Amino acid sequence: MYPFSVLSRCGIKHPKPIPFLGNLLMFRQTLRFATKPMTDCLLMLRDEQWKRVRSILTPSFSSAKLKEMVPLINTATDALMRNLNVAAESGEAFDIHKPIVLFFMAFPFITAPLARLVPNKRRDTMNQFFINSIQKIMKQREEQPAEQRRRDFLQLMLDARTSKEGVSLEHFDAANPAGDPQSEPSASDPVDRLPPQEPSSRRPKKKMITEDEIVGQAFVFLLAGYETSSSALAFTCYLLAIHPECQSKVQQEVDEFYTKHESPDYTNVQELKYLDMVLSETLRLYPPGFRFGRDIDQDCLLNGQFLPRGATLEVPVGFLHYDPEYWPEPERFLPER
Repeated sequence: MYPFSVLSRCGIKHPKPIPFLGNLLMFRQTLRFATKPMTDCLLMLRDEQWKRVRSILTPSFSSAKLKEMVPLINTATDALMRNLNVAAESGEAFDIHKPIVLFFMAFPFITAPLARLVPNKRRDTMNQFFINSIQKIMKQREEQPAEQRRRDFLQLMLDARTSKEGVSLEHFDAANPAGDPQSEPSASDPVDRLPPQEPSSRRPKKKMITEDEIVGQAFVFLLAGYETSSSALAFTCYLLAIHPECQSKVQQEVDEFYTKHESPDYTNVQELKYLDMVLSETLRLYPPGFRFGRDIDQDCLLNGQFLPRGATLEVPVGFLHYDPEYWPEPERFLPER
């Protein structure tokens, strides 16, 4: 909590506060009731804990690891096309958002097990149900032979728990290259990467990720990942439907793509330049998040604006996407811009 003098020092205009109450009646911050394991996801972690989990998970999402997920994406895409073909052959209008949502629910790591487990639960118990389901799946994965495990987001995070790979905290904090607390390495630590004369006390402690932290990331992938992606794809279909000239260009590009390639993969989809323009313009018009915030951990001056430590800087993404200074005719759908 800050006195109103802070706003004045920052040069920010504000309503005159009411005696004793200040601006309480004009603005109230809601309480956060998140509990474990949701509090262990990257969206809610802060400072050193965020750096530690991020440094462990980063190698799990390299291009090489993501290429392993292409067969899962293609399988889910085939299911989507079958559903759309049924609707198209009926000759009747239909809500395209439903098959798209099912497409993204078919892709995440948790769908196949949930198909057998999901009961008719009340909303206030669903969170715990999903958490328990994720924990069961994690246990099943650990009991499976390595060659039978699905190469999905959950498996990548489980692999990171025992992997020797890791991104140095120096990647996130150049002012503190030492990063995590130091300790004696175990026999499994990659000590051969350090100079022979390096004192053992300076060897970095192997960073570990807990089960709650894995569940937290998995929970966010399930609940936040499918909704944003399905909305983006639904808006793309809507914009193409009302702009048939753009739809024809996309269709032509995709048809030409399949004359050269049997199926899409991580590399060849980058040839779909116009489709990429369409998706980018869709996300400009309908961004999944209209703002994002950054916590300020020290006083700083940004473009002449004083930002005090402890404040939260909110960036209005939606406003910037419709700013004519950056996007002429911002209301129009222009993929070529």
